[in-house]
Amino acid sequence: MNPSTTALFKPVVLTPEQIEHYREDGYLLLAAVLTPQGLEAMLAEFMAAWKREKG
Repeated sequence: MNPSTTALFKPVVLTPEQIEHYREDGYLLLAAVLTPQGLEAMLAEFMAAWKREKG
C-alpha cells in the first residue's frame, strides 16, 4: 500500500476460515477496516456525491 492508502485503511490478513466463508457464501464481514481518517475521507466523498446528485 502506498502511504496515503495506509493512512486510510487498516491492513487485514484473512484467515483460512474467512476465505472459505467468502468462497461458500460470497461475502465477508470485516470489522474496523478504515482508520478514523479513512472514515472521514469516505464520508466526505459520499456527501459530495450526494450533493452533486441532489443538485
